[in-house]
Amino acid sequence: MNYTIHRSEHGICGASVELASGDSRVFLDPCGVIQGVKGLYKDGPRGVDAVFMSRMDPDHSSALNLLHPEIPVYLSAPANALLGVSNIFSGNKRCGSKPEVIKNRKIIKTGDFYCMPYPVDPLAPDGLAFLFESRGKRLFYLGDMRGIGRKKALFELVKKDPPDNIGVLLAGGSGHFVPGDGLDRTPAAARISGMINAGKAVTFFLSMLYDVEAMCAAYNACHRTGSVFIIDLYAAFVLGMLRKFSDRLPQYDRTDVRIRFLPGQKERLVEGGYAPLVYEYGKRSIDIFEINRMKNKILMLARDDGTLPEMAKKVEASAGAVVIDGVGREFLSDRLKEYCKKKDMTIEDPRSGDGHLKEALDEFYKALRPGRIVSPDDKAEVAGAVA
Repeated sequence: MNYTIHRSEHGICGASVELASGDSRVFLDPCGVIQGVKGLYKDGPRGVDAVFMSRMDPDHSSALNLLHPEIPVYLSAPANALLGVSNIFSGNKRCGSKPEVIKNRKIIKTGDFYCMPYPVDPLAPDGLAFLFESRGKRLFYLGDMRGIGRKKALFELVKKDPPDNIGVLLAGGSGHFVPGDGLDRTPAAARISGMINAGKAVTFFLSMLYDVEAMCAAYNACHRTGSVFIIDLYAAFVLGMLRKFSDRLPQYDRTDVRIRFLPGQKERLVEGGYAPLVYEYGKRSIDIFEINRMKNKILMLARDDGTLPEMAKKVEASAGAVVIDGVGREFLSDRLKEYCKKKDMTIEDPRSGDGHLKEALDEFYKALRPGRIVSPDDKAEVAGAVA
């Protein structure tokens, strides 16, 4: 078995992993257009056995609509639900081929590969890790190690029944999480709470579109501080679609959650057949007058897709506001940074980096005992054989 890590040349900067064994090829988390790769995209003949999705964040899934229609795309049931959300709000079919929902710990055979999916955590219900085996060689793939301290389901499964003879552990973010380090750089509710309390204006929280783990941290901070968590229709619909998969996610009908309607979102849901739900959302809507009255007891969810300026529009206390960065400054667009600078908004980092995950991460590595640890986030393309 051989692995190759490809990086997208344009679009969202993510990494895709190709596994090859004999005449079989599979791709993990296809992102963007990869130059020189044949058999994956719809503009040529099929040459890939299957695609596996570890999560639905854009930096893992931006090439789904480019795939050859005959290639099966394996993903979790929550990820498939998020795919449906994306289809409604984008107005386009997000996936170019038919998604195949897979069950946790149920082995799938495709070509020369056997694959066992592992659940990640209730706070990341769409997430999966994968154990691949071919011709006696084994590779364990975890799309993103960041925030692994909260991925208790995966931890417990690996500790209870660790797979043996792992030649390579492919772990996104592992350049930041090496054995003996264990720094938690995920948004921490306690730090977010302090930023809300210290603010004299409306506070904004930046999150990736499907990063429900970060949204949970933001909501928990609101709960601690007696603040109101304001989300848009898109986020409300995402959380609602994941409700049946996890009861730990904040929902629109909680007393400390309100919804701000942004342009075009209501129309998308109505066109998608969700007019009755839009009516229910309307009962939890919040207008600009109420926002301005509540001022510093508000945390408004936003994204780096033009949502921040819309959420901040007509908010009197937005000038000089704190923008809590739940994404990572290195991933923020120049457009958003310029907007914050123009509006005198301060971007703050809520990630703790306090090292409390050291013990948990060391146990994870000890249980897996991989021959090598490789990060798909490496800037250069990486290829190697699984020993």
